[in-house]
Amino acid sequence: MRHVMIGLLLTLSVTAAAQQRFVIEGDSFMLPEMAALLTEEGEQVAVAMAMPAERRPEAYRHLDIQKGDLIPFINKRRVRSMAAFRARYEALAVGDTVMLGVRRGGGGELFILRFAKLDPANTGMVMRRVTPSGGSLNLNETRILGAERLMLHRVGGRVAVRMVLPGAAEVLGQKIEEGDVLFSINGEEVGNLKRVDALYEAIGTGEAVTLVFERGDEMVTCQFKKPQPQKGSMIMQG
Repeated sequence: MRHVMIGLLLTLSVTAAAQQRFVIEGDSFMLPEMAALLTEEGEQVAVAMAMPAERRPEAYRHLDIQKGDLIPFINKRRVRSMAAFRARYEALAVGDTVMLGVRRGGGGELFILRFAKLDPANTGMVMRRVTPSGGSLNLNETRILGAERLMLHRVGGRVAVRMVLPGAAEVLGQKIEEGDVLFSINGEEVGNLKRVDALYEAIGTGEAVTLVFERGDEMVTCQFKKPQPQKGSMIMQG
């Protein structure tokens, strides 16, 4: 059976230079209480990534979860797939007790993590599930301008808009479209993503930003003040 490769981009500070990239094969699920990304390994649910405890809501920072942990049980029910785990988890109401059976180190002893199900709106984390047109993401060739709501990617020797997220027009003052080519940042031409990183990171919050895009024979100019970085974390999956 052929697996579909899913690209997942986790932006810890929502700045291009600080992005961490993960490529996950198969189904995945973000456990909001521990900001832990779960995925399938064979017929097991495993922790593919866990954010540092200090980035979780305070009431959940004591929970001991690590990359590589296996989760064979939720609320005393055996789970062997992400679909089964998700169904058990989503059947619980906010505030209900969640009990995870966790096994560390392969055949290690099982221990229990017990906590109240959290309302995802209270995590400080922004979750966006997106399906970019044109297939899976190559995360080494993708950047997010998080506060500006733009996903950029490399196309040959140019940098183009891969996806426009909701709210982009309000920030940028112009309607940007998928396929628009980023020509310059504050008058400096860009030809690759490293150049985008360098130019954009050099601009301070609140300073003037001018982005010029090519759209066929037309040039589209966006002028705005660089926004504050978004609080929390942004997770994008395609």
